[in-house]
This record gives sequence, structure tokens and C-alpha cells, in this order.
Amino acid sequence: MPSGEPKDVEKAILRLLAESDLSLTPTNIAKNTGYSGGYIRKECNRMSKENLLEKEDEGGHPFYSVTEKGRMYLAGDHNTRGVE
Repeated sequence: MPSGEPKDVEKAILRLLAESDLSLTPTNIAKNTGYSGGYIRKECNRMSKENLLEKEDEGGHPFYSVTEKGRMYLAGDHNTRGVE
């Protein structure tokens, strides 16, 4: 897994979810961050596999929320990626 500074898209996703304290679909995240829906879907799926986001499927639609690990990563603890 990559390490170091978070990418801009990661910061945007994590910040939106952390500040709103909501579970959002990739479409809603894309509308609020300015990135394309396809790119956000790909990034959210990857970030959920890295435990930065939690994925919940409701009615066939994924909803994402930030995990504690994601909050730590956003706050500057960039060594969290290898931690479960």
C-alpha cells in the first residue's frame, strides 16, 4: 500500500465525511467535492479496502462513512495504512 501524504481526493473525501458525520453515496460525495462520480466510486472502494472508510450497502447502493483510522489519517497520522 502507498504511504506518505494523502492524495487530494483522499483528503476531500475524508474531510467531507468527517465534517458531516454522515454516510454518503459516491454520487453525493462527488457532488460535494467536484470530482467525477466514477473516480469517487473507485477511490471510495479502494479506501474502504484500506479501512479508511466503512462501506454499507443499502438497497444495492453503497454508502460510505469515515472510520477512526480514516480520521487519524486525515489528522496527520500517515502511518495508519498498514494498521487494521
